[in-house]
Amino acid sequence: MRLWKRFSWLGGVRTPLVVHWPSRLSAQGGQVRQQFCHAIDLMPTLLEAIGVDPPEEVDGVAQQRIDGVSLMRTFDDASAPNPRNTQYFELLGSRAIYHEGWKATTNHVGSQLSVERELIEGSHDFDADHWALFHLDEDFSESTDVGDDHPDKRRELEDLWWRRPKLTRCSPSTTASSVVPSRWSRRPTWPDSARCIGAVVAPSPKICCRPSVWVFA
Repeated sequence: MRLWKRFSWLGGVRTPLVVHWPSRLSAQGGQVRQQFCHAIDLMPTLLEAIGVDPPEEVDGVAQQRIDGVSLMRTFDDASAPNPRNTQYFELLGSRAIYHEGWKATTNHVGSQLSVERELIEGSHDFDADHWALFHLDEDFSESTDVGDDHPDKRRELEDLWWRRPKLTRCSPSTTASSVVPSRWSRRPTWPDSARCIGAVVAPSPKICCRPSVWVFA
């Protein structure tokens, strides 16, 4: 898998999820699930597991819509369909989207770290970004760009990415430009006006990286 945290390639967003719940899942011990999931699915899963409905208001503040979906049904049924089929990614200008087994990812390299811009092959201009296309159902490690073989699918996912920010309350115009390179180009300096854009964690519990572990009694 390519690259690391800070990028929306699988090397930056794929991590395993381990659930330990002996009183509920003893029969499923050691089993692996292949369904797509994302970090935003964790809270809905925990709420269902403990039997709590999400509040509509907290301390007088109306709560935002929860976009994630509970993974509980996948615990009991290894063949259960994916809880969701679409996930938007963006981190410091690195963009990607997953949809129904396909993933499109840009080759953008942000300006935050000069060492990355010098050593990582990729685009430094959003208008020139290349969207690579991968069929994850057949290409687990995102190894083969099949965009030229499926140009319509690549365009479909790129167009879908541009429609998602409005639905997810993200603003793609404040991606990498929100972060000012530091004097030493080692760590970004965050201006007061910078906003945190996107959540990029755990699209699939298939690869050992830095696992999340849930423990229930």
